[in-house]
Amino acid sequence: MQQDLDANSWELEKPCIPARSRLYSLKPLHIGTGQVESLTSYMTRLAQAHCARPGDLISTEMSCSLNAGGSKDYLHSMSRRTEALNGLGEMASNFLHTLGAFTLRDDLVSLTLLPWSFALTARGLMRRSKAWCPLCYEDAKTQGMVYDPLIWSIDAVKICPIHKQELLTQCSSCGKQNTHLSRNSVPGHCTKCDEWLGKAQPQSLLSKTDHSRLQQQVWIAQQVEDLLAYSHNATEKGNTSSLSKSNSGCVSQKTDGNIAAFARLLNIPKNTVWGWCKGKALPELAALLKVCDVVDLSLPQLLLRPQETAIDFQATNTFSFNPLPKRQRKGSSELDNSSLEQLLAEALEEDPPPSMQSVALRLKVPARTLRRRFPEMCQKVSFRHISYRNTVRSENVKAACAEVRDVTFQLYQEGVEPTQSRISKRLSKPAYFREPAVVDALETARHELGLKPL
Repeated sequence: MQQDLDANSWELEKPCIPARSRLYSLKPLHIGTGQVESLTSYMTRLAQAHCARPGDLISTEMSCSLNAGGSKDYLHSMSRRTEALNGLGEMASNFLHTLGAFTLRDDLVSLTLLPWSFALTARGLMRRSKAWCPLCYEDAKTQGMVYDPLIWSIDAVKICPIHKQELLTQCSSCGKQNTHLSRNSVPGHCTKCDEWLGKAQPQSLLSKTDHSRLQQQVWIAQQVEDLLAYSHNATEKGNTSSLSKSNSGCVSQKTDGNIAAFARLLNIPKNTVWGWCKGKALPELAALLKVCDVVDLSLPQLLLRPQETAIDFQATNTFSFNPLPKRQRKGSSELDNSSLEQLLAEALEEDPPPSMQSVALRLKVPARTLRRRFPEMCQKVSFRHISYRNTVRSENVKAACAEVRDVTFQLYQEGVEPTQSRISKRLSKPAYFREPAVVDALETARHELGLKPL
């Protein structure tokens, strides 16, 4: 009887065994914070967990899935473009999905800027060479978890937001730069000489620049930190339409819908701002930071919450920095209209007549400005120069025709048939055979010599 009870209590159904990952399902660090780990850092730590080099692990396990083709080494084929693995392009997407498939992790997208692909352009976004904060490395070493935050990969960030120290880009031992991911990457170590990168103490920005400049750099770093902290829900709340609405709302509230006036505040062409508002183009991160400064919003507010842009923008700007400086005209002139008019009158008396462009360069005033202020005089200057050029050209063509005629008779006297190719070798300027009049001169000379037309 007891044996029957034991038999009835057995679980005869096959247990559900969860899928097993090909590589360790290593947990990424600090997702949901501004210090979230970068994807290249995750790959480096994953290789270390397997007691392998990143290049060997990728070549052995992942190269086929990465569509590396016949390349022996995937990282070598990327050369110095490994910063793109942390970005928002196709390379980051392919590497992310491959790594996710091998580790069975679905949270690696926050280690890149892919969640913000609807709002950012890749232009000027990522730092080409690796940057780091030695003090952060030292702190991480004491905690036994050395890694590279994603914020270090972003070009706009120049200082560490935690220690207020400038990020380094050269190894203090060998003086060389590092790529974001190399075949021999080890967390916190130089890929060239293998030295520890946390031993050098950087100088404070306070010793290199003024306090306002330091405040500006800290503000930029904090804005980017806020952006990265929202990466985990950016895809759900943001899209290109919401970004264009945010930009339009900023223009409406700050300058009453005047795009040109708003563009002047940013020192950016008005057509560029119009493209943002209409969803025709995406702004660079530096431009978005300028918008945030002008309208007193954080990056997540600007990109994810367009309804919050309808606020009072009467407050003054936090900083007076200019991430995208306005292009200055070369050689601005302080001459007044009367002086310019006198100089143009003198140009009308010159011989040979100068071109309008040469006059503008001489006066250090854009030709467009001169034409707007003195349209009749500029038209006369241009007309004299064009007439002079036409006269010189006619004289050159006439001289070329005479030279062709002389060479034709000379070849004939030497017993050589005067063809165009043979004549060109003896001409001072063979290019004049492009002129129909010069070709006609050759045919006329051959006719006089009784030769058939070419």
